Amino acid sequence: MLKLSLIKIQNERIKDKQKQVYKRIFENLCQTINTNAELGQNFCLFSIPEFIIDEISYPFDECLKYIDKKIIQIKNDKHILDVSFYKPNVYYIKWEL
Repeated sequence: MLKLSLIKIQNERIKDKQKQVYKRIFENLCQTINTNAELGQNFCLFSIPEFIIDEISYPFDECLKYIDKKIIQIKNDKHILDVSFYKPNVYYIKWEL
């Protein structure tokens, strides 16, 4: 019984660490948009990494689902014209300055 509880706690910690990685990936996506906009560009491409060195491994499909949910925030911005996903892992974001 105790062993099952410990396994459950460990799995929850792993999930939390994975979510932190997903959040950092989304923050990097937002930073890429901001940097390109500051440089006068009106679009950018962002590749979702399949892994990150020195980070916990994560299920790539779960990461894509998380980013898809968060991308709604970007789509709701009035300056964003287009957000497209190209398999397996590339987002194309276009905006109007």
